Amino acid sequence: MLHYYKIYAKVECPFCVQTINMMNEHGFDHVLILVDKSTDYFESIKKKYDHHTVPIILKISKVDNSYEVIGGCDDFKKMLTQEGYE
Repeated sequence: MLHYYKIYAKVECPFCVQTINMMNEHGFDHVLILVDKSTDYFESIKKKYDHHTVPIILKISKVDNSYEVIGGCDDFKKMLTQEGYE
């Protein structure tokens, strides 16, 4: 794969858990960043990517490190359907 996913999540968020399970089911490379105990960092991430709930999912290119903001769990499901995974 020429990309991996970066997931900003909270431990007890059911949408985060669902996203991580889908990543594992499809064998997608991913990095999980838990933001529960870093309020200031999470606030900066929300602003940077203009997404205000968790999970925040990014698709990162392994070639040039560019990224695409996927969004949240529903956005990820929609992407899977569009790309023929679901």
